[in-house]
Amino acid sequence: MGEAITKNKINVYNRTDNVKITSDTTGSMWAAHELGHAFNYALYPNTTDNRSYGQGIIDLALEGVWVKGERIAGNVKGMYAVDVDPVTGEVYYLRTSAGYRSGLYSVDGGPYQQNATSAVSEDFADMFMNWTYDTFAANDYGDERYYWMDSHMSTWISLAVANNQ
Repeated sequence: MGEAITKNKINVYNRTDNVKITSDTTGSMWAAHELGHAFNYALYPNTTDNRSYGQGIIDLALEGVWVKGERIAGNVKGMYAVDVDPVTGEVYYLRTSAGYRSGLYSVDGGPYQQNATSAVSEDFADMFMNWTYDTFAANDYGDERYYWMDSHMSTWISLAVANNQ
C-alpha cells in the first residue's frame, strides 16, 4: 500500500492507486504504520551496509511477545530479521493476529493491521501504529502488545537520537 524509506530523512508515500485509505482515521493510521518502518530504520546506526532492520524488529524477533506462556509473535528459530529460510522455505517468524482488533479494516474503517504478512518488519510497523493510537484489542493479548512496545520505547528513542545525530 505504501512505503517508508529513510536515508538521513524520512519519505512516506503511497506507491499504488489501490490504497484503502477511506477516512481521516485510516489515512493517519496508514501513515503511522509507515512511520513505524522509518522509526525502526532509525534504530540502526548509519553505516554503508544498507541493512533495512533496526533494534525494534531485532527485539521483536528475538524476544517475541508472550501472553501466559503463549508466544503470539517472534522468531521460532532464534534468528533475527529472517522471516523465511531462503533454501527450505521454512517460516521462522510467528505472527498471530492475537492482540489486534478483528480484520485488516475494522467496521469503523480503522486499519488495525495495515499488512498482515508473516514478517517481523510488518508486525513491528503494525504494533507501532497501534501503540501510537492505543488501538490494540481490549484483551490480555492487546494489553501485552501495548506493554511490550511501551517498555521498549524510551530505549529506542534514545538509540534513534544517538544514531542520527
